[in-house]
Formats: sequence, C-alpha cells, structure tokens
Amino acid sequence: MGIIVKPSKSWLILKDPGRIDETVNLFRNCPINITTTGKRHLGAALGTQEYKSSYINEKVDEWCNRLTNLTKIAKSHPHTAYAAYIHGEQHRYTYFMRTLCGISENLQPVDNILNEQFLPALLGREITAAVRSFFHSRSKKVD
Repeated sequence: MGIIVKPSKSWLILKDPGRIDETVNLFRNCPINITTTGKRHLGAALGTQEYKSSYINEKVDEWCNRLTNLTKIAKSHPHTAYAAYIHGEQHRYTYFMRTLCGISENLQPVDNILNEQFLPALLGREITAAVRSFFHSRSKKVD
C-alpha cells in the first residue's frame, strides 16, 4: 500500500513565470495543475509574495469580522466570549503564525480589534498595556 497521487489535485508552482509555456508543454499529457502565483497548502500559502499577502489579508479580514461579532457577545456574555476566544479563535492565529513567517504587520488589524474593542467589551472598561499583557500571558498557559 502506498500513496496514490491524483494529478488533477496536484499543483506545480513555478518560480519563473517565463517558463510557463515550456512547463505546460512538458506536462501536456498529464492533468497536473500549473500556477505561477501560488496555492494554499495545509492552512498556509505557498507561492509569490503577492499571493501570500492576498491570502493572509483575506484571513485577517475574516478574523476581524469574527472578532467584531464576538465583541458584541462579550458585552452581554463575557465568560462565553472569553471561552470562545481562548478555545477557538486564538488557535486560528497561532497556527497561522507558525506556518507563515513575517506576518506581524498583516495581523495588526486583529490586534487593534483585540485592544480597542474585544478586551474593553469583555472587561467593561478601557484596558492598559499591563492588563493586555496579563491576558496574553494567561492565554499562553491555556495551550
């Protein structure tokens, strides 16, 4: 028994777009997919910097929307919102940060919502850097 590769589900990512014609010709009898931009793989992105940035920004927009909705819940059900964040949402970010390097700038909108909306709604007041640090250190112990 072994791995059976399905060419129709396989992707070849070319670094040099100038070789696309040569590559398409080389694989003309094989149903393999060919791209010069990139592809998602196991929750990360492989390919050009533009492709990665687009993928990251799409995820960040999705997370910002989810955090905004969680903020609404935090105003009336803080414990539920905190549990949902710690046991669900937070793990989405940590996995993503482990698979893609150098994305802290892209994640700034998520951090802004955490600081300016979610944590104040959770606590019912504005938060200081020390309080944010406390929450950050507590969330690491949950893992």
